[in-house]
Amino acid sequence: MNYKEHKIVKVEKDSIAEEMGIESGDTLIWINEENIEDVFDYQYSLAEEEIEVCIRKLSGEEWILEIEKDGNYITLTNMKQKDIDRLIKHRLSPINISIHATDEKVRIDLLNNRFAGDIIGQIKTLIEAGIKINGQIVLCKGINDGAVLDKTIEDLSQFIPHILSLTVVPVGISKFREGLAVLEGFDKSSACEVLSLSMN
Repeated sequence: MNYKEHKIVKVEKDSIAEEMGIESGDTLIWINEENIEDVFDYQYSLAEEEIEVCIRKLSGEEWILEIEKDGNYITLTNMKQKDIDRLIKHRLSPINISIHATDEKVRIDLLNNRFAGDIIGQIKTLIEAGIKINGQIVLCKGINDGAVLDKTIEDLSQFIPHILSLTVVPVGISKFREGLAVLEGFDKSSACEVLSLSMN
């Protein structure tokens, strides 16, 4: 089979890819022996908990890597309407969405993407098409906690039972944050405030 090849232009620091020895300049050949035509195929393939990836190194050597991972969450920001239409057509359900905040400005700032604001509209479109959703909020202290978190939970409650779950996790702060916004971790007191809000 002739696979569509994709050049890897960047590998995130402290990522699974970096840990597996994948480098910028390497080439992605296939995932689970399936051809990857576009971002939709890529996201669909990564939905599995265990995946096999074929990578061609700059040396020409081909590696087949077995990767076990946690559930994959997408932000929807890099999906065009045709991608959404294909997702609906193939009835991919449930899907895992990193929501983070329903406040448009906060979500745009968090994801550094001017197209990230209409998450409620996107969720409505998917749910009306019969797609179930698992949501995730990566909580950043002073950004999407407090009143913003309260609003996010309230906004999403209208979609019960089509939103199957909503997970709130504290942001993981690594040493690889040069040039990125300063984030503050949660201590016991601030974590208790979040738990108190979530249980109200």
